[in-house]
Amino acid sequence: MLGGDFQIKAELLLRADTGNSPLDRINEGDALLDTGRSAIHAAIASAIDVKKIKKAWVPFYSCQTMIQPFYDHGLEVNFYGVGKDLASPIGLPDRLDDCLFLFVHYFGRFNEAISSYLLIARTQNTVVIEDVVQSCMNSAHGRIGNYVVHSLRKFLPVPDGAILAGPKAISINPLPANETFISLSLLSKISRAVSDVKDTRHIALKNMAEDILDDCQAIREMSSFTRRMLPKFDLSEIQSRRRQNWQQLSDAFATGTLKNCAFRPLYEYLPEADVPLLFPVVAEADKRDAILEKLRQEAIFCPVHWKLGSPAKPWLRCDFDLSRSLFSIPIDQRVTSPALDQAIDILWRVDS
Repeated sequence: MLGGDFQIKAELLLRADTGNSPLDRINEGDALLDTGRSAIHAAIASAIDVKKIKKAWVPFYSCQTMIQPFYDHGLEVNFYGVGKDLASPIGLPDRLDDCLFLFVHYFGRFNEAISSYLLIARTQNTVVIEDVVQSCMNSAHGRIGNYVVHSLRKFLPVPDGAILAGPKAISINPLPANETFISLSLLSKISRAVSDVKDTRHIALKNMAEDILDDCQAIREMSSFTRRMLPKFDLSEIQSRRRQNWQQLSDAFATGTLKNCAFRPLYEYLPEADVPLLFPVVAEADKRDAILEKLRQEAIFCPVHWKLGSPAKPWLRCDFDLSRSLFSIPIDQRVTSPALDQAIDILWRVDS
């Protein structure tokens, strides 16, 4: 089995602290929150409290839950494109005056194109929110934004967990964690750990938990369960395993079993400073969903980033087209080298 929601097993609950916790990477004054969307809500609230900002620039290629907080705060939302390679921004102004600006390090890869753009277009009245959710707490990222958003539940077996870093201690008063959401999320992860791979009842629990988040705009603090669990994870080991898995899969596409595979990697190399969340590949749009179904039958669960609506501007078409053809192969820390070899053989058979 590859991918899918993280499991919480008894052995994890009993594990000793590692001495290399994600909590060791945060700074005094950082806010420990429940989700990335809470962190974005908090960043926006903090920014507009200081500067009377009315508009925002956000990437069209992004999850709707990331964008909704900008609407919730009554901002004028402007979309820019990032192109079919996620590195060709288009539709941006020459100068960013009196606005919020959101950008993403996609799949854990440093966003060089947007970083270069900000060197030219950023002004004193630009408030930048840097989304490093997909960077797995890589310390090489998160040095550009006025606010920096991390999400722990994207790459760890915890029910919640996000971190918001700011220019100084962030003055917010989050509500307590939503115990119903935490309970459902925990039940989902525990039930997946004890169920057969074809048992999908945990998915209903997960969806119930996510529905609670979708109906809530409140900023909430990180649960006590997640705070207690974080010291049990060795962040450096997790990051190293992800890089190794990425390279093993990349080698299979470059010179190995998948050399002539019809779907191709979005990126051909992994920069030394990056930590990947997933391994994105691009297929023909009319074949992608069939490929995903075949992989699900083989217990390989590949997420899609993201399902976008039809673009209102012509320069956003590349982003929309990419969203219909891209899917991601799991390479997280659960995946051993032999298991990845087996997955590579399955990918080859699915493509044949």
